[in-house]
Amino acid sequence: MKISFLLSFIFSISYSCGLFAQRSDVQGGEYKFPHQGECLSDEHRQQIQHAIDANVLSLQQQGKLEMNPSRNLVLFEFPMQWNIPMDAYSFYAISNYVDHDPSFQGFIEDYNCGDRSYDTEGGYNHRGIDYYLWPFSWNLVQSDAVKIVAAADGVIVGKNEGNDDQSCSLNGNQWNAVYVQHADGSTSWYGHMKKNSVTTKLVGDNVAAGEYLGIVGSSGNSTGPHLHFEVYDGNNDLVDPFAGPCNEWNEDSWWIDQRPYIDPTILKIQTHFAPPEFNACPSPDFTNEQNEFQPGETIYFATYFRD
Repeated sequence: MKISFLLSFIFSISYSCGLFAQRSDVQGGEYKFPHQGECLSDEHRQQIQHAIDANVLSLQQQGKLEMNPSRNLVLFEFPMQWNIPMDAYSFYAISNYVDHDPSFQGFIEDYNCGDRSYDTEGGYNHRGIDYYLWPFSWNLVQSDAVKIVAAADGVIVGKNEGNDDQSCSLNGNQWNAVYVQHADGSTSWYGHMKKNSVTTKLVGDNVAAGEYLGIVGSSGNSTGPHLHFEVYDGNNDLVDPFAGPCNEWNEDSWWIDQRPYIDPTILKIQTHFAPPEFNACPSPDFTNEQNEFQPGETIYFATYFRD
């Protein structure tokens, strides 16, 4: 299975007042987001869908949702933003797209005819897009650095809250999530939110595109902090928002601005007094970041990349 990966390169010099610097060992490597199993069990997924269906019927009867949705396709904005000021250029990479090949196990085909997705021997084909945090993912969660936002205007038709948000394995726990129905009848699911971060708005309340829904966490069946973004059309059929040669479900992109399949980016540049220490999930990492140095001190320069 091939998935998106991140590179970090670190090298150091001894800082002095002269014109020469002594190079030390070059360090670096890649981080691969751990393989995911089912984000939701069939039982949990059915429970969620039944709750959404009941809420939609009730909201239609109250006049808060249209009985006949608009035929105009809703287009999505990117579903995450910085929540606090940060000195990084970006904060995420994509580990998995939607799997379009219904066969299993090991038969993978994403919208671009690649294999950046997964399935399981139990017959689960990945149904969403996994955006994972990098670098220092648990530090970002701890500081509430990255928020999940509504990808389009809509009405909240379901919420899950109060579940543990420090999952590091496929533990069977339920996630924290928000479900938003849009004017065309489609519904977007936002899963794995941080505990006690879910919007205080209620089922039936309106949200605008870009409005806060929660903080990226690792609740439910999850091996690390990420957003699982999943979309269904007005007929409750799974949609892949990305248009591509191997997406036969929907010809057009559902994004206002579809981002590239491979999107090479510098996420962060740092100086350190020692190489950063990446700890086991769910412990925050020791960044060992430092911006000011005295003559004779060693400086470690690091860059963190996506794709």
